[in-house]
Amino acid sequence: MDAPRMPSPFFVSHFGQAGQDLQLLPDALILPPAFDLDSSSEWATDVEDDFIPPMPLPSPPKVGKKRKRKVYPSDAAAKREHRRNKRCRKKDAPGPTALRAPLYTGTPGSIQTELRSEAHFPVNGTGYSADRIESIQPGQLWNLQELKDIGLDVLSWDGISPITILDDEGRVVAVLVGRPVNKSSAADDWPKVVAGLEAAINQLERDLSLSKKQYNHRRAPHPAKAFGVSHGGGQTCPSILKQGSARNERAVRAFRNNKYVKRAAHFGSSAFTYYSPKLYARYCDYFGRLRKHDPFLVWNFPRSIFPATTVNFGPSAVCYDHLDYGNAAAGWCAITSAGTYDPKLGGHLVLFDIDKIVEFPPGSTILIPSSVMWHANTPIQEGETRVGITQYAAGALFRYIDHGFKLQADASEEVRARAQEGAQSSTLTVYPMPPRKKRAAEDELWNHDQIPVAASTLELSRDGKHVRWSTSQVQAAAPVASPEVPAIEVPEYLAEDASLQYGGNFPAQESSEDAPPLENVKLSRKRYVNSSMLTNISDTRAGDHKAPTKSAPAASQPPLHFVAKTALIQSFTVLHTNGIHQLAVDFCNCSPAVELRIQCMRHSWWPASMEKPRSAATFTLLKQFQRLSLQGKLAVYNYYKSQELMTDGSGLEHILMHLSQLSLMVREYRHVKMLARAGRGHDPAGIAATKPGEIAVHCRACPQPGINLPEGWEQDVENVWLYALIIAMDACFRLQNRSRSSDAKDPTLGPSWAMFVDDAPYHEHLKNYIHKDEISSCAGFVAIFLTNLKRTTAVRTTGAGGVLCSRHKLWPPNGLGDLQKGERYANMDYILFCSLRLLHILLIFLSYDIMCQWIVNLWARVLSLPEAIRPTFPKEALVGKIPQFHLEAHGRKCYA
Repeated sequence: MDAPRMPSPFFVSHFGQAGQDLQLLPDALILPPAFDLDSSSEWATDVEDDFIPPMPLPSPPKVGKKRKRKVYPSDAAAKREHRRNKRCRKKDAPGPTALRAPLYTGTPGSIQTELRSEAHFPVNGTGYSADRIESIQPGQLWNLQELKDIGLDVLSWDGISPITILDDEGRVVAVLVGRPVNKSSAADDWPKVVAGLEAAINQLERDLSLSKKQYNHRRAPHPAKAFGVSHGGGQTCPSILKQGSARNERAVRAFRNNKYVKRAAHFGSSAFTYYSPKLYARYCDYFGRLRKHDPFLVWNFPRSIFPATTVNFGPSAVCYDHLDYGNAAAGWCAITSAGTYDPKLGGHLVLFDIDKIVEFPPGSTILIPSSVMWHANTPIQEGETRVGITQYAAGALFRYIDHGFKLQADASEEVRARAQEGAQSSTLTVYPMPPRKKRAAEDELWNHDQIPVAASTLELSRDGKHVRWSTSQVQAAAPVASPEVPAIEVPEYLAEDASLQYGGNFPAQESSEDAPPLENVKLSRKRYVNSSMLTNISDTRAGDHKAPTKSAPAASQPPLHFVAKTALIQSFTVLHTNGIHQLAVDFCNCSPAVELRIQCMRHSWWPASMEKPRSAATFTLLKQFQRLSLQGKLAVYNYYKSQELMTDGSGLEHILMHLSQLSLMVREYRHVKMLARAGRGHDPAGIAATKPGEIAVHCRACPQPGINLPEGWEQDVENVWLYALIIAMDACFRLQNRSRSSDAKDPTLGPSWAMFVDDAPYHEHLKNYIHKDEISSCAGFVAIFLTNLKRTTAVRTTGAGGVLCSRHKLWPPNGLGDLQKGERYANMDYILFCSLRLLHILLIFLSYDIMCQWIVNLWARVLSLPEAIRPTFPKEALVGKIPQFHLEAHGRKCYA
């Protein structure tokens, strides 16, 4: 072993604080959810199962012949969904359960050692990783007897109860975590998870094509495979480890998507979160900044903080004594074992620094600083099997971030000095970790990164002269670009008849400049058309530069445009009017940085994601669907299926489903076009300052004071009928909405900005009328009676109620609202007066099919409405009518 050495400042300031002052967490913070400081990651612990709404109570028995209860379609669908979710809960492995409380000094569950962490651990001069020290017995495994002969003691461990290992000052340096603690009422399914993990590792070994280096490496005699985000070994920047072939990529992708593998990985990350919250917060800070700087880095598991994973294949996955010196010195690795072996006879984890031989049962997890703590395994018995996975973080990642996202040699002297002293390049802010919440109320946005108009304005450069955005020019009056003052984007205006050229291999843009160069992706051959994927002909789309081009089909020909620093996406899906295309897109990363969504927009592509787009639809397609859906009532599903048929009419090719992305892009496109047509892009206050009903299209013939009424119309008593507002009110129960999403998953785009009312105050008002039934006294008309019998199971809304212009069939602003249980007075009152709150009309004719009942106590109900929507006109100004079509359903007394 090496002699003691002086500690690195970086190691002391971070690793030393990881376990220092760590107190016993309260019950409310058991397994707190992981968080990301810039809210761009998915690091979180597993959440509870979805809440299933209770079914309605059965009807009471009746006298006489037993009548079979009618099952509505919504009830049947709810029952099927309930049974399906029940089967899934039994079949799938649930999320990580709560860990037991950690035990510290003075308790049986902790081990106090004489280890002097700062002086003993072999941290190198930079403090980010360890010194390269050779093994004590290179190429040889330590057996149990040899370790006992040199003075190491066996630590008996059941693999369930957690044990913390402390240094001489009582700081936690390693944790024998164990396994998830099972709830008393639930069945123990962790052995099933361990068996599934072992099967997934064996399947991965069969599917992979390993190299000689992966079969023979310095750490162990067994093959191993690493994948994930790493840095070092001559790399200029962090990148995703390459797997060597498309076959290996598919195998690794299937392994990462395995539910048992994900649960084991998430449990290791959750244990890291729980036992070292300060160190975990540092990981979140560093990796959050890294992912914001380079959004193309993808973590292996969505709820694991560790960026890289190594899989140790069997049948005997044991290692020599070694240090993983490339890993972060101030960090932990999560090691999880699996297999069928006797932990008392073999498979021990040997920790030479504390002179312990730890029994390592299958299915348990251990957290150790593998970069600086010397460790090994003992061989297992004949006929036994052992495999495992290790999650880790490379120390070079932290060094790269601390040096301003540069290599250490490329950083300035000041930055290198500051990093050497252990100071961080940016301050770390740790927010309180809230308790776990259920998915039903607090889930993340479904397929949204954010509401697309919340933080940016509309770019209307395509509506005027043609413009090319150049990032290589700086205005003469602008300051010189520097790290403090970045370069300024300068638009270069062209002649009105100019068009953007995309190189000699593809035709120029159309005059509308909305059609991307995807028209010639069909290669005509005699009597048939052979469709070719663009990725198969070396088709690369450049990013936001002045002269974006596409490379030639010949591999030897260099691209026409060189980009200083690019972000390449090998598989980017583009939906166009002639089919679905797979492209290799090369985004620009030059300074000043332009967001990826903006680069897509400037090339007439509407991205499906606001931060990390992997698919897009062309403006031409969105315009075409807009016209077809409005005139031909074409649904987005039928339109998308036609796109699939145009791509591959035979159905032999496998085309990934992008229906949800197209549906999202269509809604966003329509919303932004509404804002643009209403002039919201020119408001200095921004789009967020849009008032209720401001982007709605008004009826030009309806009376609007100050717009289409003459001066003095209020005093014209003889022609008061000419200035009357004629409207109708009714409900439609064909517009049902099932309870499949939530406002948190799918937020409203522009609430109350157009025809619909704002949901928040609307639902707050309806809370007072949940259990109120309305009975009709009109013998000939039972519409009100039927409202309480409408099917409401497994649906969020049973229909929609609205007010419209009787003359021209146009909806007024805020004249529509959802119905939760039939056509109730509370809903219709709110919708009506919300649409009339801004009108100053002396006479209003309102037709309603149940006017005889609705208007009786109307003005008494008006007093319970919110103050903002109460009518300002007198009662005499509202004249109620019953439509002639509905008169026959009413009694004779209703005719008056």
